[in-house]
Amino acid sequence: MIALKGNHEEIFLDQLLRRRPRFDTADWFRQGGEECLMSYGFEGQGRKWANLVPPEHIAFLRSLRSWYGDEHGYYVHAGIPPGVHPSSAPDDELLWIRSEFINPTYAWDKVVVFG
Repeated sequence: MIALKGNHEEIFLDQLLRRRPRFDTADWFRQGGEECLMSYGFEGQGRKWANLVPPEHIAFLRSLRSWYGDEHGYYVHAGIPPGVHPSSAPDDELLWIRSEFINPTYAWDKVVVFG
């Protein structure tokens, strides 16, 4: 089994590591962050929730790949920019791309499995 990173894992890491978040904490909570933290025992307010996530979970999230490829296809969360090999695509594109990928005029050399 190969686990891939999706946009929610990226948002979670942004919040945990306090790096350039796409969403502020309140927005993240409204988009499923609070439910995610409840699975770790979160019951209140404040930043203490970051201490609830075990270091090995953070290490696992950080180790996730944004894409995978084999002889059958490419596997990715959101999609691949048309005309770009996934190894050259920015993570941000692989995690967030929408209409440019879904309505392409480009044909990849392999099947792209996404979602």
